[in-house]
Amino acid sequence: MKKFVRTIFMLFLAVFVLDHVASIVLGELIDRSNFRYVRVSKIQSNDYVILGNSRGVNSVNEKYSKNTLDEKVINLSHNGLTPKIINALLLDLGDNEVFKESKFIIELSSFIGWEEIDYPIQCIPNLIIKENEEVSNILLPFRKYFPTINQTYQEIFPLNEFLYLLNYNNEGFLRSLYYLNSADDEWINKKTIDNSLVKYYSNLKCIQISFDKDNFERILKSASDKNLDLVFFMAPWHPAYKEKFINYEMIMDLITKEYHVDVIRMDNLTIDRTFFADGIHTNINGSKFLSEELFKNFTK
Repeated sequence: MKKFVRTIFMLFLAVFVLDHVASIVLGELIDRSNFRYVRVSKIQSNDYVILGNSRGVNSVNEKYSKNTLDEKVINLSHNGLTPKIINALLLDLGDNEVFKESKFIIELSSFIGWEEIDYPIQCIPNLIIKENEEVSNILLPFRKYFPTINQTYQEIFPLNEFLYLLNYNNEGFLRSLYYLNSADDEWINKKTIDNSLVKYYSNLKCIQISFDKDNFERILKSASDKNLDLVFFMAPWHPAYKEKFINYEMIMDLITKEYHVDVIRMDNLTIDRTFFADGIHTNINGSKFLSEELFKNFTK
């Protein structure tokens, strides 16, 4: 029995040691990456920070904005980045001297949801309030750079405090490896929307929008507490998709009138249909156009 217990103990000890040693190696590897959540820790000066989900990723072309428009900007949006992590990221950057004077530009659809509906009887415009309680794990490999995000993950992923390698089991780590030798400042859709997708949208009965009021209010409070310069913009939707919205302007009116925030309505721009990758994302050409339009709203 003692031999069995000793064997089990040695096995767990070996797993523990290997886990910690391997995580140190992977952590040092990440430090050499050019992925956005590593690059942000190396920035010496900055004027603009873009935050959002995949619509934020594909709306602002960081490389084009820096090289052609001469803007000091970093796009920290990511596919599926949830409001709670956006808020934690905002708090961490707000404590960083490099970003104290930055303008934080958040793509507004991070705080709305949309549901495609096939049954006409459900197409009744209503003001729908629905909190997004999900927490994206994309920043787990980069938590050491962000104290508030690290604390958030400690509460949600307690097992990761003992098995460090679990922090690297996600898309963020794979992307950090992919961008070891090049920056991800033009990680944007390259495709153009095809007619079959447009036809699919035209056959939808309607699209219902919901608003994440709780997380939106948290963002406003965080910006106020840190005295941060916060701006919102709404990225465009493909016209065939947007025309199916039944309560979209109700939500937009609520945001602008109840909270007295200005929103840069890029969703109202006339934009070439070939600038879309699908119904909700622009492509690389669209991102260049939108970057130009966005920065027209600010003076240096």
